[in-house]
Amino acid sequence: ESQLGVNHLGHFVLTVGLLPALAPNGRVINVASAAHSLSDGKKLLATLTAGSAIAAAGYSRSAAYNDSKLANVLFTNGLSRRLAPGQSTYAVHPGVIGTNLARSLGVMGKVFVFLLKLFSKTPAQGAATSVYAATAPELEGHSGGYLADCALKQCSAQGHDVDLAEQLWAGSERLARME
Repeated sequence: ESQLGVNHLGHFVLTVGLLPALAPNGRVINVASAAHSLSDGKKLLATLTAGSAIAAAGYSRSAAYNDSKLANVLFTNGLSRRLAPGQSTYAVHPGVIGTNLARSLGVMGKVFVFLLKLFSKTPAQGAATSVYAATAPELEGHSGGYLADCALKQCSAQGHDVDLAEQLWAGSERLARME
């Protein structure tokens, strides 16, 4: 499934590969989304094991996006248990950002972008939570946390599921042939 590959698996491989170079007090920031709470964790795991067979049986772009964002939260969860003392990781929800992301969707995309910009954060406002997660000293001791609007928030119950996070980790290693 391409969204899972782009939004999670590529980041998983890059991050795990760079871990030996992470500074003793380094932080890993994963950009997630509040949409992670709309995911079905069981379907996410099924997608990891069955791949295109799941996608062919009723693919939904929005469900795939939600699953990939749950994967970001679960990856943060799993990574927090694997980091050395002093290192930390956070998942952030930047908010709805007014960008030109839908510009390639023709006239409807342009209408959507126009409306989105009326009711969304600017790119700078959207980046603020990632910058906060990367630099705020008060976040020490909260590795694995989920942030939105520059504050620690509760993620979904699935995002806290250690077993689900470990299954995602194992499935990601298998898909990336890192086992």
